[in-house]
Order: sequence, then structure tokens, then C-alpha cells
Amino acid sequence: MRIALVAIQQRHIDPGRGDYSLAVWRLKAAMDRACPEHPVTCHDLTHDEAARGPSALLDDPPAVVGLSCNVWNVRAMERLGQRLRRRRADLLLVAGGPAAPYFVRSGPAAVDCVVPGEGEDALAELVRALASGGRDALASVPGLLLARDDGLHATAPRSPIQDLDRLPSAHAARLVRPRRHMLLEAARGCPFSCAFCSAPTHQGARVRRFGPDYLARDMAIATDLGLERVFFIEPTLNLGTRRLAEVQALMTRADPDGSVGYFLEISPDTVTDEQIAVLSRMPGKLDFGVGLQTLEPDALQLVGRGRGRHGQELRDALRSLDSVGDVMVEIILGLPGDTPEGFRRTLAQVATLGMTAIVFRLVVAPGTELWRQAAALGLEYDDETFLLRRSPTFTALELDREEDHAVQVLERAVLRGHVRRAFYSASDQRMHAFE
Repeated sequence: MRIALVAIQQRHIDPGRGDYSLAVWRLKAAMDRACPEHPVTCHDLTHDEAARGPSALLDDPPAVVGLSCNVWNVRAMERLGQRLRRRRADLLLVAGGPAAPYFVRSGPAAVDCVVPGEGEDALAELVRALASGGRDALASVPGLLLARDDGLHATAPRSPIQDLDRLPSAHAARLVRPRRHMLLEAARGCPFSCAFCSAPTHQGARVRRFGPDYLARDMAIATDLGLERVFFIEPTLNLGTRRLAEVQALMTRADPDGSVGYFLEISPDTVTDEQIAVLSRMPGKLDFGVGLQTLEPDALQLVGRGRGRHGQELRDALRSLDSVGDVMVEIILGLPGDTPEGFRRTLAQVATLGMTAIVFRLVVAPGTELWRQAAALGLEYDDETFLLRRSPTFTALELDREEDHAVQVLERAVLRGHVRRAFYSASDQRMHAFE
């Protein structure tokens, strides 16, 4: 039985970076080990390639096609799936990834099956069941949503994978060879409940980490390939100093000369002097992603962030981080509970920090709590991009006005040296960058 796994990359990514969609290659590595009798191909596409229709898929569709769905590609995946189904009526379309819950509301039989959580074990069991018992046998596979005439129906629940180290690495298996940047998945799960993020529902609230030897192998590959940067995918990295010190030791072991840079997600709310000392010992250039989102208390409360550091305490934490790496502060325009005036207050503070500033217009992404509660919260969003159109505290005109204001503020801040770089992103297709 032939299986194809499809990913569509973000539009605004610099093609020179040689980006790739780690999820599909991870799934292939797992399938090659668990089901070697069923050949798996990966189609890691740009949006243009997906729109034209990949000939390798359309000319001879396989029996099973897995769609790796994110907010920037789920509608394109839907259209690609429709084209594939017209070519092969008995095709089994399987949607997975953070935005796969979109298909719960997308109408009858848009896909045959949704995998709402981790895919490695679920896909292998799905393929074995299909090969031995046909589609009726899929009901015995836990962790699926199966399409019926009246909608998607859940099979038995599936527990998250506890021993992540038993999953093969796509890098170590040489399935993918990064050109400039490596995506290094270091953990799954998140204990926070940010309503705009799908991680807590897609991967679970309990943090599970890949072991040091597992990570060291991929880090060594990044060094051997002479890559510029490793994106260390672990949003809870500095919840504890012990984990931070473990990562610092791994970096030093893999690349003592610091030839490879790292991008780390860091919370300013929990950073300590001890953690700054650990970060200062990490080799290579460091970039820190800091998801500030807003400084407005009501908005923080509504999106499940609680009350973090504010005022001088927050500035001190950010400056401490910036002393050992480059800090990129992210905020969101249009959060529930925020207002145009509140957004401007947050923007004004971020635009004077002397760091990199990134502003996103709110995306009501499938699979997030905001998406589930959109009607109750009065959030109206675009059917294609999922960008917020209006809310009880932002009219459509106000959102557009604040978008223009943000672009002007960021441009001025860069020209005056108040920030190093600045970006404004309104969906996968619209981005302003100021250097």
C-alpha cells in the first residue's frame, strides 16, 4: 500500500533558508521503521507547487494521503484533497497537525479521517488496520475522528506518547538534509492554556521531553553540516533552571566553538539571574523569542495568560536576556479584551526597548480555544486566512487603522534606532519588514 504525506510551507519564508516541514519527515521516519512494507513518500511543497498540483501525486494518487495541516495551509490542503479525490475515488484522506480540527466543521466527507493529536503511532496503526481489514477496521484504532454521513465520530481515546526517545529522528535517518537552519523538536506539550495557541490541545498539557542523547545526535548533525541556526522547539525551556543547564551542556558538547546559532523561546516572567548566567555560557549566537502578546491585564486574563511581569520588572528581565542574545518581542493586535488604546500602549513600550519587535494580527486558528469559543467571544474572522475581522472591542475599521499605525510606528522605530529590526505580519501572505 502506497502512502503519501503532504506539507505546504509558509509563503513568507525566505526560500534561501531551505525550510522544510519537520512533521511529515518525522512521520515518514516512524513509518519506515514500523511499517516498512508500506512505502511512504513525502511532498514538502511551496504554496505555488500545491496550487499547480504536484504531478507525482495527481498523476498516480496513492491509497492513503496524509495532509499535515497548519493555519497557513489548511484551506490549500482542503482544495488539494478535493483534487486528489476526483482522481481516485477510493483514496483515504487523513488530516493531521495543529489545524486538522478545521475539518470537524468543514462539511461532510472533506476528509475521511482526522488525527487530532500525535501522528506517529496513530498513522502506523491506521495503515495496518486498513491493510488487514479495510475501512471498517479503522474504528478499532484509537485516537481518530472518522467521517460518517452525519459528521466525524471519535474512536477510543489515545494517550500521548510518553517515551519520545523511541521515535526515530528524521535528521539521524538522513531523510532530510537542512541547508541553513535545522528544526529541532526538543519537547511536546505545554502546561499553559493560551487561548490563541493549539499546543495544549494538540500535544497535551503535560510536558514530555526528548532525552539528552537523542538531542545531542541531532545537534551534532547541525554542527557537521555547518548550519547557521537551530530552532530549538521547546516553549517551556526556562520553566526550570535545571532544564536550561541541561541544554547548555548539550550545546557545549555538540559545538564547543559556537559555530551554530540557536533560537530559543524564553518566558520573561520566569527568567532569573541564575538562568541568565546559564544562558551566557551557551556557545554560539543566541536569539530569544519572547511572546509578550499584550500588556493589558484584561486581555491577558481572557486569553489564559494570567498576570506576568510588568513595568520596570519586565524591562529589566528583557534587558538581562538581551545582554546574552538578541531578543525578539512578539505582540498581537486584536486579542479579546484588548482595545485600540490598549494595543497602542503595548506597542509604544515594545517600540522603545531597543530590541527586535514583531507584531501579528490575531489569527483565530483552528484547533485553538479562541477558534472553539469564537462565537461566544464575538470573534469574526476570515474564512481563508482566519485573520480577525472584528470583535466586541475592535471594529473592522479599527483593526485596519491599528494595522497601519503599527507599520508606521515600527518603521519609525527602526529609523530612529529604537529597535534593531521590526516586522508586522498580517497572515501568511502579508508581511512588512524593517531592518
